[in-house]
Amino acid sequence: RNKLVEVFGGPSQAKATCQLLPPKFAGYSRYCPYTTGPPDGPYHGPAFAKALQLVDESGTRGMPVIIHSPLFEAIPAINAYFKQVLGQLGYKVTIHQMPDTPSTDDFLHNPHNHVQVQTAGWAMDFPLASNFYDAVVACRALSNYSEYCNRGLDQRAVTATTLMATDPGAALRDWTQIDQTITDQALVVPMFNPIASTFVSASVGNCPINQISGALLSPLWVR
Repeated sequence: RNKLVEVFGGPSQAKATCQLLPPKFAGYSRYCPYTTGPPDGPYHGPAFAKALQLVDESGTRGMPVIIHSPLFEAIPAINAYFKQVLGQLGYKVTIHQMPDTPSTDDFLHNPHNHVQVQTAGWAMDFPLASNFYDAVVACRALSNYSEYCNRGLDQRAVTATTLMATDPGAALRDWTQIDQTITDQALVVPMFNPIASTFVSASVGNCPINQISGALLSPLWVR
């Protein structure tokens, strides 16, 4: 994850993560069971020996793996690094470069194509944990690339969303547990949270930043 942060542009551009919900988000509690060092939440570094052990236990060493790589943003560089790491774990890896087109999206979303590995990202449309869950890991999620379906977890997510109207504290605690369940089951492999930057001149003041839309222009003033 630290290497992927470097590939993406460094710590000014991204922060390593192990979980679906981003930092400073309602329901977020830092959590990372997939790392070396103390289990205190942050990502400390790769637990490579444990990864090698899991590969051996799975009986998949030497298996061919295809990484489908759409050609946009930093994804080709990220997938090149994934190829290196998977090779070190004992897999025979190839990268299939694909154009950034609707037909590529259709291919990647089609479960009959048996896509093994692909890189994707998600930016929320509204500031609720359900916008991450419903879009990425719910049974009917459009971007449920893992094809995971846990209807019991889906119902917990629906209950937590409904509870926001009457008991937001309990709802956020529920979302923390749901987020940790998703992390434990490794439905997806979160890598990093991008960091957006807004540059303004010295003559600009009162420029609040919103997690979704960035700089808020209405309260901004220019001297």
